[in-house]
Amino acid sequence: MHHDLRTLITTLLPPTCAVRLTEVTLEQASVRLQLTAMAPSAACPRCTVLSSSVHSRYQRHLTDLPWGTCTVRIQLRARKFVCRNPRCERRIFTERVPELVAAYARNTHRLITVLRAGGMALGGNAGARLAARLRLPTSPATLLRLVRTPRGPPPRLLKRSVSTSGPGGEVIGMAPSWLISRRLASSTCCRTARRRASRPGWPSIRRSA
Repeated sequence: MHHDLRTLITTLLPPTCAVRLTEVTLEQASVRLQLTAMAPSAACPRCTVLSSSVHSRYQRHLTDLPWGTCTVRIQLRARKFVCRNPRCERRIFTERVPELVAAYARNTHRLITVLRAGGMALGGNAGARLAARLRLPTSPATLLRLVRTPRGPPPRLLKRSVSTSGPGGEVIGMAPSWLISRRLASSTCCRTARRRASRPGWPSIRRSA
């Protein structure tokens, strides 16, 4: 493969340094890319201990964003490693490339992001029709599932935590600040409602229809 063409195709791939492009196959209406995982070691998903002992290799078949009118198919050659932690229950684990695709997923992260955006903007049926015109065939049920999939709070909110203490002042746990704020707001509303109910002379606040 020409060096300039290889550089161009590598630039169009999802930004990750854990894989290497080894082969490109042009078909009638699609492009098939052969990627090989290149990390020297992998962390066990259960105990997080690094291992460099390769057990076997296998192929993952993925779908990425199309290139113009061509569908992009990715064949990711990944490995299975042997966990060297004697206390870990998992003896064999599969290599993961989190920058490219989630575990057990068949679509890349950026393809899922585009499909989720279409589902959130148009819903299931209309979003599926638009996705088909963009050469991203999917079903209305898949779009709705992506919209409903919780993505969790932003990472910056997970890092900020507040300690919760018992009656004697002892720390009984840690909770994210966003969760503490939500619970405090809820308890404040409940106290206000009870206070208004105990004093009939207070004006009630109702939301107009």
